Amino acid sequence: MTDKARNDQLEGNLPNLRNLLVNGGFEVWQRGTSFTAAYPMTADEWKAIVTSIGTFSRSINSKTGAYCLQINSTDLTLSALSIRQGIEGWKSLEGLTLTLSAWVKCSVPGFICAAIRDHRGPADVDSALSSCHTGSGNWERLTVVKTIRTGLVSSGAGDFPHGYPLIIDAAHTGPTGGTLTDVFVDGASLVVGNFPGGVPYDLVPSGEDLGRCQRFYYKSKGQIGRHVDGPLVAQNMHTIPFPSPMAAIPTITLSNIVFAGTGIPPLTGTANDLRSWALGLTNLMGPSYAEAQYDVEIAVP
Repeated sequence: MTDKARNDQLEGNLPNLRNLLVNGGFEVWQRGTSFTAAYPMTADEWKAIVTSIGTFSRSINSKTGAYCLQINSTDLTLSALSIRQGIEGWKSLEGLTLTLSAWVKCSVPGFICAAIRDHRGPADVDSALSSCHTGSGNWERLTVVKTIRTGLVSSGAGDFPHGYPLIIDAAHTGPTGGTLTDVFVDGASLVVGNFPGGVPYDLVPSGEDLGRCQRFYYKSKGQIGRHVDGPLVAQNMHTIPFPSPMAAIPTITLSNIVFAGTGIPPLTGTANDLRSWALGLTNLMGPSYAEAQYDVEIAVP
């Protein structure tokens, strides 16, 4: 995403700023629109951390665009709840001061805050927290400023999204027990600089944000691959480009495979690099014709 001026920065006299978050407006939902699990990915690039029961879903009760994230019916007996994103390019941000602002709507006082967390290992974390939402039932802009430590250590363990040790989240910090309903999060911005008065959110054009999200995740249904050949043990059917170059070598998962033709050979998907993947037939024997229809899911862990 390129730097660009934003009209709503004029009142705060802020310079041109680049939002370091992907899908900060919760507009892109490639995996689905509702999730109930302990550690689900929700809107693209946003992961939920909850130790009991939570439902995370897309809502039209938005502050900045068409959609936002809604949290509902969460049993908070075990107290852990956050919606978080790991920050790409974290090494270049060591020693810099960052400001996180996010819109939150909540009816429980002292319950939800915004946080910047940096890790020097899986068991080490230093956090800066915003003030909590007042529980007014209205949208409030929560802001936190933190200077990022040096010596951060990448890890794929626990709650490090994509292994990035610099994480931002909207987190539960209030009382435990009972249920939490109708908490909404929207319009999150993370920028370089010290802006304790907050940072406005700029709604990114939908195509631009989708392209950024597809660097980490892409899902497509109803693809068709065809192969006609003679005696073979294995054969690549196609080399297929990703919609946009991935952020790292992804995993390829094929499902709902339907074959037509001679024989039923296994169908595989393998990443070539950051730009393309190979659709392959294995154990193919004799003069053959094969047509396969399949769904594909491409994800950076």
